Amino acid sequence: MLSREIERTLDRTYRMARSKRHEFLTVEHILFAVILDNWGRQIIEACGGDPTKLRHNLGAFFEDYIPKVPRGTEPYPKPTEAFQRVLDRAIQHVRSAEKPFADAGDILASLMLEEESYAVYFLHQEGITRLDILEYISHGVTKEEEEDLEHYEEEHRRHRRRDPLESFTVNLIEKARRGEIDPLVGRKTEVTRIIHILARRRKHNVVLVGDPGVGKTAIVEGLALKIAHGDVPDHLKNAQVYALDMGAVVAGTRYRGDFEERMKAVVKSLQKKENVILFI
Repeated sequence: MLSREIERTLDRTYRMARSKRHEFLTVEHILFAVILDNWGRQIIEACGGDPTKLRHNLGAFFEDYIPKVPRGTEPYPKPTEAFQRVLDRAIQHVRSAEKPFADAGDILASLMLEEESYAVYFLHQEGITRLDILEYISHGVTKEEEEDLEHYEEEHRRHRRRDPLESFTVNLIEKARRGEIDPLVGRKTEVTRIIHILARRRKHNVVLVGDPGVGKTAIVEGLALKIAHGDVPDHLKNAQVYALDMGAVVAGTRYRGDFEERMKAVVKSLQKKENVILFI
């Protein structure tokens, strides 16, 4: 029930243990075998670990803590209970999951449950947790990608906590009152026509048609300036003009539905206000 590659690496580890005259096979021997396995090495690196450093630490552990068989006696390393537990648990897991065999990922996840072992201590030193391993072998999410996702979700929550109008629009009336809009020159006819259309009971949506750079935004800013100065009919004197910041709406959208969710939030906020004009 073990993959061929992990069987080969366990066999190499067993032969290493014999050559070093180790009396026992421990959980640390399993971690050593996982590092020899291509998939196991990939998992450790994806979770932020350094296989070379781990192998060095394991070598020092074997030298200092594993009893040696006296010379003159043929060494046959005996598996410890923890060693057998790790393999049995991994095999039991793949059976319940109806997988054909246990690979290095399954064994590494099982090994992480031996929390009192030096193997787990070494992995924790590398900043690796069992959750990191499960995330990678289940979804292919590296630790760095997981941190990016957490950052994105925090940004997403922060945007949701803020007023969508503050995040994704510009209040042109406030901008005009701060003196940040220049007076409009030569477009009096267009602004007057917009005012007439906005005064309709029905079909009061204005469409400004023109090539980029001809001054469509300047016309809307000119309207906002007139409203800010009170130079408009009574029905527009308390109006608010918001310009949708499309760059802000699109920025940071990574998943399907993010853009639509932001647009709905903007519309919902506008619906709570009276006498509002949205420029897109």
